[in-house]
Amino acid sequence: MLMGASALTACTDSKYDLNDIDGTMHLGSGTLTLPDSSTDSIYLGNLFDLAADGPIKKIADPNSSIPGDSIYYLDVEGSADPTTINIEDITIKSPTPDAIEADMLLATGGNVKGQRKAPQVGDSEAIFQYNIQNDATYDITTSTTDPINDDVQNIKHIGIDPVVYTLSITLSNEQGNIDIIKKLHFDDLNVTLPKGFDVQKCTYQGKNIDVSDAYNGKIIICDKKDIEGYDPSGEPLVLTLTIDGATLADTTDVHFFRNLQGQKHANLEGNIQLHGYARVYESDINGDKLATRYQAALENKYQAELITDPIGTAALIGQKMQALSDGNYDEAIAMLLPSIHIYGPNDFNKDFVVNAFSGALRHEVEKIDDIELNDLPDFLEDDEVTLNLRNPQVFLKLFTSLETAITTDIQMIPYKKVGQTKVNMKDENNQDVVISIDNIEYDGASRDTLLLCIAKDTTDIDWPAEYRHLTYRDKIQVENIGDLIKRVPDLIGIKGKNGSEKLIVNLPNCDDVSINNDYDVEFSYKVFNPLTFGEGFKIVYKDEDTGWDIADDLKDIDINTLEFTAVATSNVPLALKLTATPLDAFGNPVNGITVSYKNHDDTNWQTAGLEIPANALDANVRIRITATDGSLKNLDGLRYRADLTGEPSEHEFNALRTKSYLRLDNIRLSIVDGVTIKDE
Repeated sequence: MLMGASALTACTDSKYDLNDIDGTMHLGSGTLTLPDSSTDSIYLGNLFDLAADGPIKKIADPNSSIPGDSIYYLDVEGSADPTTINIEDITIKSPTPDAIEADMLLATGGNVKGQRKAPQVGDSEAIFQYNIQNDATYDITTSTTDPINDDVQNIKHIGIDPVVYTLSITLSNEQGNIDIIKKLHFDDLNVTLPKGFDVQKCTYQGKNIDVSDAYNGKIIICDKKDIEGYDPSGEPLVLTLTIDGATLADTTDVHFFRNLQGQKHANLEGNIQLHGYARVYESDINGDKLATRYQAALENKYQAELITDPIGTAALIGQKMQALSDGNYDEAIAMLLPSIHIYGPNDFNKDFVVNAFSGALRHEVEKIDDIELNDLPDFLEDDEVTLNLRNPQVFLKLFTSLETAITTDIQMIPYKKVGQTKVNMKDENNQDVVISIDNIEYDGASRDTLLLCIAKDTTDIDWPAEYRHLTYRDKIQVENIGDLIKRVPDLIGIKGKNGSEKLIVNLPNCDDVSINNDYDVEFSYKVFNPLTFGEGFKIVYKDEDTGWDIADDLKDIDINTLEFTAVATSNVPLALKLTATPLDAFGNPVNGITVSYKNHDDTNWQTAGLEIPANALDANVRIRITATDGSLKNLDGLRYRADLTGEPSEHEFNALRTKSYLRLDNIRLSIVDGVTIKDE
């Protein structure tokens, strides 16, 4: 990678082999300069040694005008093992209710029980009214499901395989006189069900009736006068209900709950009631049956009196029968039909088999792989490397085959490996670097994939090619996201909330999720950044160029100082600082030999290093190797270190490119202060 290193290596090319120096030449105290030379353009793409599956990759730049130009990217990814959500059978078992049973009592008219009510508005004749006493009620045995999958957090609504329930109502009278009534007219008759049911359909005597208020537990069978009436001694009154769903809430009678053992269940409770009253018009009464049975009832009532006072009692009975003949039915009805008994057998003993539900799911994603930065190129291995990128970005991809909103919480933590131990990396304040993003959410309606980019600057995102086709992409700005990779970690851990090893995927608004289906959940992540330079960006390259074998080449010639000069031209957008260490044949630093440099503004030689500016144009390069003991014979090569630093530019997209180059012209290698030729 190192441009300066390449240049110096060029100086040791065979064309400058010191064996070619005429050893018999007498050299004085001046400077001997070998002929000028130049290098071809030295491209980064030819110098960087990248592992095939390493984290640094070359990606072609479609916007570059230079053929074959690519940008270097940090490109690593990881994932969690795919998992599935499966909601198993949910069945609310049969409520097994008792039959409905109650009495309708004859209402009082005026001050006399059984007295006819005066004609009402719209009526042409007086009526007898029967009210359902204390409502006809039967309680439902609380019925509960088996434990529900742990992924289910809440159920708001269930779809049910349609179930048809039938309530068959028969009317009777304790005295056996129900057949006296030819027609019974129900008013304000309604059924109260457990609240929350979805009643798909309801019929009464074969006719469809309105179920719009069924959710609130009320089905109105008739809310006005039943003109046609019903023969109470004929076929039963039949009410059918088709139920295909239920809402689960505190305000309904179907509930979702967690028991003391933490298991989740749904249950049904409550009761069913029949409300309303009935009317009997005078014309609805069979007068002949009423008279016959009324007389028999009177004779039975006054049986003792007929023996002790047969004449008087017979006269009394005669008066009452005359009143009946005159149309006064009040006393006869009160005696023969003081009440009408309701009995309602039913088949409300069927299971509720759930086929879908709406509510909340909470799924745990386990075995999340760390992002591993293995096989880093040499220039990222030094402890001083600082990948302070212009716009660091991390991509999170979450897929679920449930098209619904998703929320989750994520932590990202960089680590260094010390043996088998992961050690948290620190920021500039010596605090653990932890990037926490809580309540990540997206609207998943009609979408099954969330791609989220976490970036320092969300206005300038470089989307990976494999993600550009996705229809739903979102972004979150996190100012310190760059701390994840700033000091080049060995690993980046992806965690759940508060560092949990499990990522919790919340699906709070699932709608109509089918039971007994598998729903896939997949999670992956990617660090994808062009190596563009932010403030403090720094990479370090180290290399060695050895095997010079000066001791053998020079033999009887001692050289005190070598000077290398050149003119550098570069389009590399990084400033380079080069330092070199003399090495002996064993690779150890050589005592008594120093390397000094003269930069553009330097008047004196110094040892801090050679500096070549970014995008250099005709920059002077001057390096001196000096032996303090008078001979460079022990010099076998140099160990180079190049610190390359970059600063952000408001006007340019500064990045490491394969076609960035350094060219050295007017290369000269000079022997300074003459040579000493030993005659041995």
